[in-house]
Amino acid sequence: MTDNRVIWAMRVIPAVGASIGGLSWIIKASMILATGNQPPLLWEIAPIFFAIALYGLLVYAVDPMGSLLIMAKAGIALVIAAGVVGVALGSDGLEGGALLGVLILLVGLGFPLMRRRRWDGAWRFLPVALGLGLIPAFAIGGLLEAAFGERYLELPLVVVGAGWVLLGYGLRPVAPE
Repeated sequence: MTDNRVIWAMRVIPAVGASIGGLSWIIKASMILATGNQPPLLWEIAPIFFAIALYGLLVYAVDPMGSLLIMAKAGIALVIAAGVVGVALGSDGLEGGALLGVLILLVGLGFPLMRRRRWDGAWRFLPVALGLGLIPAFAIGGLLEAAFGERYLELPLVVVGAGWVLLGYGLRPVAPE
């Protein structure tokens, strides 16, 4: 395999990770809206796939050296570890910590991505918008739950999941030559 194909393959993995994580949240929320029952593990595994996607952002956002690179790699590793341990032990606290780490990393990697204009057009704003958008999305979900019932907590999760799928699309590489 040539170097270009290896690089291409390494960029596909984060794009697929973002899409799988986003789709898992969309499916989870849709199942709850339709049936009232939560399918197993879809909420819990998403932060693991999001961390894989964050590695793709790291490639675009930062220079090969520097403290941001070291902190981001450590943060990604911690999110994956918290997600895996949370799934294995069924610990909501660890999954919540993984989700908080995803939010921080989205914003932390998104700002350099915006400044350095490594993505074209509005795509460069997506990571920060998605990261900061998690906070009002969950607040709106809480309001919907209070007003209409528990199932409606899931509506903003569908939107956030779609944002992750869009992020996966933005991370996709062009085909190797």
